[in-house]
Amino acid sequence: MLTSRYNWQKGVEELEDESISPSRHAAPAFGLTRLSYHSGKLKLEISSIYNAERRFENMPEEEKGKPAIYAIDENGNPYAPGWTIFNVTSSYEFAKWLYLTFGIENISDQQYRSYSSGIVASGRNFTFGIKGSF
Repeated sequence: MLTSRYNWQKGVEELEDESISPSRHAAPAFGLTRLSYHSGKLKLEISSIYNAERRFENMPEEEKGKPAIYAIDENGNPYAPGWTIFNVTSSYEFAKWLYLTFGIENISDQQYRSYSSGIVASGRNFTFGIKGSF
């Protein structure tokens, strides 16, 4: 099964000086695409999460004054770079009451930040889980 979600927003806000600026609450385009396979007791999924770039010229005026939470372009201006990460997850049902899960998140170990968060996301992650039901 292939599923995909894509979000594109555009908005403007009027500033106190009556000028117009892109809305700081309208994030750059972003999305999620998943390819899933299910056969018997095995489930596999490959997914990609992505976010478009927001160049300095298109940054909301309020965000231009927050260089600490954004990357810096070649001119020394803050901007939000685009990024794409890939993940793989799997699960296997050993019994009706016992599941094993495994995953790798951010396979390429890319450094990225969600728009306007200022928080650099974690690098590559390995997940492992055992779920039992009684």
